[in-house]
Amino acid sequence: MSESLLPLREKVPEGRMRGRGLSFSQCTAISRPRDPSQIFTESWFDSTAHHSEAAMATKTTKRTAKTPGKPRAKAAAKPREKASGKRKSTASAPGRLAAIGGRARGILRWPLRIVVFAGVVVLILAIAGWITSRPGNPLFYPPRSGAETITVAVADHGLHAGLILPTDRLRQYAYTDGHQALIEVTERFLQHRWLEIGWGDEVFYRFAPTLGAVNASMAASALFAGERKTVLHVAGVDAAPKLAFYKSDVAEIALSEPGFRVLAARLEESFARKDGTAVDLGEGLYAQSAFYGATGGYSLLSDCNHWVGRMLNAAGVTVWPLLDTLSAGLMVDLRWHAQTK
Repeated sequence: MSESLLPLREKVPEGRMRGRGLSFSQCTAISRPRDPSQIFTESWFDSTAHHSEAAMATKTTKRTAKTPGKPRAKAAAKPREKASGKRKSTASAPGRLAAIGGRARGILRWPLRIVVFAGVVVLILAIAGWITSRPGNPLFYPPRSGAETITVAVADHGLHAGLILPTDRLRQYAYTDGHQALIEVTERFLQHRWLEIGWGDEVFYRFAPTLGAVNASMAASALFAGERKTVLHVAGVDAAPKLAFYKSDVAEIALSEPGFRVLAARLEESFARKDGTAVDLGEGLYAQSAFYGATGGYSLLSDCNHWVGRMLNAAGVTVWPLLDTLSAGLMVDLRWHAQTK
């Protein structure tokens, strides 16, 4: 029996033995001559292992076919989904807080933006005011210590400002310097201690005596319709300015005599003339007042308050025309640059 098995063992191809999953060393060991009983035993074990492996593979295939993988995957995924849902809920809370915080920061940014915008506007206006400012004359204002002064006043009537001058001193320099228009005016109102003089748009000034009489079209035409015809309003006042205009904001300024003299000359230039005399346009807004024709055009850049500022600037006071656009701004300007009472 040994002689018949040995030749068979030697004739087994090496490739078939490798096909069983044996390594090269194992194949070499099997190809060596061995005891026939040992060879038979190894062959039986090999075949038995092969059949058991095939049976296990079949059982696994059947079990897999009976129990599909998808439901297991879903069943396993459910707790994961729940867990992930928990994570989302826990993770979304900080997200919502962050969103609320972002909106809150956005709301809080608006006041800051408004403050910054207002600051930029104020800065631009300050630069524009400084560029357009009219410096005063230190030879005229402020008056030198111990020198004689002449007190004038400015009255803010809420929309329009008027310049208040002493009649006697104005008459004095009118005759001294030959100001014909001022001579006529001061002689007409000689019985009054003070003269309130205002300059402005003819239609606006003559036909809107009070703020309630002003309408939108009238105001728009006066400010934006280009240079319009102007008038001077002169009113005689007996009481002191602060008593006569107790309902208005009044600021008194002490000017030097040289400064007041120059102011009188500029005032003379504001009267329109016909045949060398002032143009009388009739009665004014008050019992003792009159309108006179004026020089210059009225516009947004040259209104009644600017005119008052120009008169005081001629007397040596520094003014900012940008502030003087409104009567309230004019009062701020005077209290800033002049020694007011």
